[in-house]
Amino acid sequence: VADEIIEEFAATQSNTAGSLDEFHEKNVRRRVYDALNVLMAMDIITREKKEIRWKGLTTTQTKDLEELKAVHVQLMTSISRKTAYLKDLEEQIAGLRNIIKRNQRMLKSNNNNNNNNNTAPKEGFTLPFILVQTSPHATVEIEISEDMQLVHLDFNRQ
Repeated sequence: VADEIIEEFAATQSNTAGSLDEFHEKNVRRRVYDALNVLMAMDIITREKKEIRWKGLTTTQTKDLEELKAVHVQLMTSISRKTAYLKDLEEQIAGLRNIIKRNQRMLKSNNNNNNNNNTAPKEGFTLPFILVQTSPHATVEIEISEDMQLVHLDFNRQ
């Protein structure tokens, strides 16, 4: 193939510069083989010895399209679940911030009242949970005393 291209190029150039010199000929050969290798890597052509066959661009098969649609549905479902989870977490954060603000207001109010008449301070709401991070397969056993003052956490890895 490179020989044919070089012959054609030399024929067009013979009027102006004579024949191609050896350097240009090798350079053209390299570029032709580079281009052919790219086309073979993209599976557009096949080559057996000096014979090159055009295969064309690949077309998407119906099976491939169905697989892509199934993957798309799975990804969209996952995104929907994660969006709902994120919304739930945002609502929890907003609720906790409201509790913190309420406790701060109550503390300020109690401080003002204590300065005036020495009454005992009122308690605010304590945060309703603790956050514990473990491995996905860990077992967590929780024991809470009847007066809700003591909590025992036991972590077992499995």
